[in-house]
Amino acid sequence: MNWEKIKPGVWSGWGGAIVAVFVGFNYGGWMTTGAADAMAKESVTVAVVERLGTIALAQLNRDGAKTKSSAK
Repeated sequence: MNWEKIKPGVWSGWGGAIVAVFVGFNYGGWMTTGAADAMAKESVTVAVVERLGTIALAQLNRDGAKTKSSAK
């Protein structure tokens, strides 16, 4: 093999790989495992709070003692 002939192709391959990784992580939606885990935990927390908040509000509105204590 003649290194001088394949050298531009190898460098182009490395350059293309670096550009692909840069574009993928910044604009393509790729993410690391840590970032995905953090996003999943935040999503779960928001979903649980929304669901439990709705249930708590419904229970508060059904509470008969609430109206008696606020009338004092």
